[in-house]
Amino acid sequence: MRLVKNFCRWTVPLLLALPRPILAAETPVRPNVVFIISDDHAWADYGFMGHPHLQTPNLDRLAAQSLTFERGYSPVPLCRPSLASIVTGLYPHQHGVTGNDPTLPDKSVNAMAARGNPMYARYYDTIVENFRRRPNFVRDLVSRGYLALETGKWWEGDPVKTAGFTHAMTQGEAKGSRHGDLGLDIGRKGLEPIYRFIDQAGGKPWLVWYAPMLPHAPHTPQPDLLQKYLKVAPSEPVARYWACVEWFDRTCGELLDHLDQRGLRTNTLVIYTTDNGWIQDPAKTNRFASRSKLTPYEGGVRTPIMVSWPGHVKPRLDKEHLASNVDLWPTLAALLKTPLPEGLPGINLTDARAVVKRGRVFGEQYAHNIADVDAPTRSLEHRFVIDGWWKLVVPVAGTVTNARPELFNLQDDPWEKTVLAAKETGLARWLCRQLDAWWAPPASEPTESSRKPQSRAVSATPAANSEEVPVETLIYKRTADRELKLFLDKPADWKPTDKRPAIVFFFGGGWVGGSPAQFLKQSQYLATRGMVGVRVEYRTIPKGDAGPPTLCCADAKSALRYVRAHAAELGIDPQRIAAAGGSAGGHLAAFTALVKGLDDPQDDLTVSCRPNALVLFNPVFNNGPGQWGHARVGDRYQEFSPAHNISRDAPPTVVFLGNQDKLIPVPTLGEFEARMKQACARCEAHVYPGAGHGFFNRDSAQGAWFTMTLIEADKFLTSLAWLTGEPTLKATQP
Repeated sequence: MRLVKNFCRWTVPLLLALPRPILAAETPVRPNVVFIISDDHAWADYGFMGHPHLQTPNLDRLAAQSLTFERGYSPVPLCRPSLASIVTGLYPHQHGVTGNDPTLPDKSVNAMAARGNPMYARYYDTIVENFRRRPNFVRDLVSRGYLALETGKWWEGDPVKTAGFTHAMTQGEAKGSRHGDLGLDIGRKGLEPIYRFIDQAGGKPWLVWYAPMLPHAPHTPQPDLLQKYLKVAPSEPVARYWACVEWFDRTCGELLDHLDQRGLRTNTLVIYTTDNGWIQDPAKTNRFASRSKLTPYEGGVRTPIMVSWPGHVKPRLDKEHLASNVDLWPTLAALLKTPLPEGLPGINLTDARAVVKRGRVFGEQYAHNIADVDAPTRSLEHRFVIDGWWKLVVPVAGTVTNARPELFNLQDDPWEKTVLAAKETGLARWLCRQLDAWWAPPASEPTESSRKPQSRAVSATPAANSEEVPVETLIYKRTADRELKLFLDKPADWKPTDKRPAIVFFFGGGWVGGSPAQFLKQSQYLATRGMVGVRVEYRTIPKGDAGPPTLCCADAKSALRYVRAHAAELGIDPQRIAAAGGSAGGHLAAFTALVKGLDDPQDDLTVSCRPNALVLFNPVFNNGPGQWGHARVGDRYQEFSPAHNISRDAPPTVVFLGNQDKLIPVPTLGEFEARMKQACARCEAHVYPGAGHGFFNRDSAQGAWFTMTLIEADKFLTSLAWLTGEPTLKATQP
């Protein structure tokens, strides 16, 4: 009963500490919706993002009222495909709009100006059709009774015909325009069309698409703002751009103030993002610098993302987790409680659990013009993935001169000045695999991920169930005559930035034989449950040597120290490492936890070798007089015997034993359990009738002992809050 009470006392605070969805309990189904989309706007160019000179008081106010993600991303760093991704919730390779303009057969014709030329209509129409046939949130809301107004940037022809808006400033085909025609007046010439639309909605719910051509070039700002920034900017081109940023901010303030004045703000959901980034060229007006727009770097793809709905979305500034523009429709649908089309890649950003669980975002970068409208991904130049604080940029072979994969640590290097791919080769390869698992363009040459790795090799090993369990081999120790290895069994969705529980297995064999493969199935099963399984190779006692297992014990401690010291790169939580083993391997696991001394002189003793839990299968953990192993250790048994070194800091332990075991009598287990309880340490014992030594290795006609012991091990680890849910194995009676 003591254990049950303590378990409840420990786990209730833990459950309360888990992130919760941010939505309030009551959510009206038909709020008004405003999308504010900045155009060519750098991620750092806001007051709330810490810019030393730029003032954006209205966007700062909106950020304070919003669930704001500082680490938001556009999946593509170019206007047209980015806007298409916002509306459809798809990546460019999914919706087929990958560039701003088509490549025309006559190279002398300017593709940006030939939209109305019937000779080239097919090239433009094909791109628009790619967009039109995809579902989008505008058409979805209109089907549910919303009015919808388009203003500002719009590339896909007539917004009413191609997206389902009920009202639009942009005329599209009627004007032969490229990206907005009359709609581009919004913001620069006031907001009256929006005010009129809202005032005439007649009580119906409405959607406003506010995508002004600001701070996009031409950088012709309001005179007072230009004079303001000429005093602090390093050059006039920069001052012009900064002034356009604050001009855009003013228009956002006017729009939000209008909602307040009409009493509409509390029933209006506002979502803010940017189509792509921008870094102003300090020497040339209206020109962007390198590593910004049209590139996969932070200056091209990063943007703050905001979701604001007073009383329904709790304001919070998230500086750590990732958001993407492909998440905006799923977020909108969750707030409005409307269904989504199948297959959308995004998540609901107001679901904190989903945000934490995802962990990574992806993106792609194309040439400005689509090389082949019938195969739009052929213009691909880069793919990128951001996983936690790590970012990998992978070029497409033949499209970028002298380019190689680039790895950055964004936490230490937010402007991507230091390339770490050569230093962190294992991480770079792993991220390449994540990119290919997300999307591997068929026309591109193989990335590094699809070639056989040359170090830390991943080999194909049969898994314990249908899920793939990657196996990795590491050298944890070098002795005078050999290298000792660890065999890692990882979850299929493992990543280096994880902090997963781990379990370290030691094989049995009387300290004189055995193989790390003994616990392969147990390790792989627990990997499918979310743990990192580690199987240890250690030195056994040479044939003819009757001495104690000194080297075995030293190697066991070295292995635990290696795992803990390298926990960060192994994706392991150093405070959730279990040791496990069978027979002599069970002795070694218990030895690392309970017995001091016999450390390898080359070990770093500042790193603890003590596991945080023990999972022991018929362990020979008592080496005292009359017990197994005493013949080897003799009078030194207290230096080796875990049962004689139990203290109050012993970790939680589960032990499995057969009542027919001829090496470890059941009373020996009873004595161990009593000593653990006397030390106030948790010890859970399972005795299996009819089972002999080594029973846990397999299921047999006498009992499904492999399955049963593994299920109980799973439950034990779940009781520690290391695993969640029920075991996925099922026991069968013989």
